[in-house]
Parts: sequence; C-alpha cells; structure tokens
Amino acid sequence: LGKHHVRAPAGDEWRGRGGHVTIAADRITIAELRSAHGDGRVALDGRYARATGAIAATLTATAIPMAMFDPASAGVVGGTVRVEGRRVRVDARASDPARGAIDLALDVQGPRDLLDVAAWRGVERRDLRAVTIAVRGIEAHALDPRASGVVDGEVTLTPTATRGALAIRRVVTPAGTVDLDLG
Repeated sequence: LGKHHVRAPAGDEWRGRGGHVTIAADRITIAELRSAHGDGRVALDGRYARATGAIAATLTATAIPMAMFDPASAGVVGGTVRVEGRRVRVDARASDPARGAIDLALDVQGPRDLLDVAAWRGVERRDLRAVTIAVRGIEAHALDPRASGVVDGEVTLTPTATRGALAIRRVVTPAGTVDLDLG
C-alpha cells in the first residue's frame, strides 16, 4: 500500500504509509499496516483463511487520545488485541490524569464466528481463561460531580473463581468520611 488518509467522524485525521494486503484464493493477509494521529499509533497484522474462516491477527494501539471518544478527557488509551482461531486475548489500559487508570486483561475462547455479535452473548463463563480488571486512582468526582472518593483495586474472574479486592477511600457522607475495603 502507498499512503493512506482516514478522517474519523469527529474530524480526527489518521495517516500512514506502507503495508501489504494480499488477496489469494485461500486467504486474505494484511501485513505491516500502520497509521498515526498525533502521538497515537495503530498497527495491524493478520490473516483470514477462506476455507475455515480462521482468523489470526494482532492489533496494537498506543497513545490513542481519549478525546476522540470523550472531548472532556485528557487521557489516552492503548493496548493489544490478539486473535488466534477462536482465542481472543486483550491487554489494554486507559488513563486520564484527572480520572485515574483502568487496566483490562482478557483471555477468552470466543464463538465459532468471532464477527457474530449475537454469538458473543452465548459465550459462557467456562470459555473465560481469565478476565482481570484493575483500577488505579479512579476519582469518583471526575465521573460524577455528586460523587466522592477514590477507588483502587483489582478483580479477576476465571472459569471457577472470582478473586480480588477494592479499596474505596475518602467517600464523603452526611455522617462523615468513610473508607471501604471490599474483597
């Protein structure tokens, strides 16, 4: 591929150069497709087997401005999505100086057709290898001006267990300030 230019609905412009798309009788391959917007970067490499529908792909995003999704945010989001057959792995982080950070690690066996949104509703807990959500310094007032407190912690789900802990600090109530530990 030569140069590309994509304008998102909000007007953000992404630009890139290079990459290869190969369309063959048995497969479609995308290699070294890269795009950028400011400090944000996106990279895609993958292949699709026509006969089986098998997908193998890696999508990596770094420093994507959250203002693209929420104009009030000064944060960034990034991570990696890996697909091999029906296995989907996600490692992502969203952080905002005023709101805190959230990390997501997901490893799941998806439905036969990964592109079938309705089929994802049928994914059962036994299909999860692990899902971990970690929150760091989430400022409640930044999400809702009526709220107070800061949330830190981590929760992990596996096919057979749920574990983790949350600490909620400086919650202001009519009776005073409260700290909570859950887990």
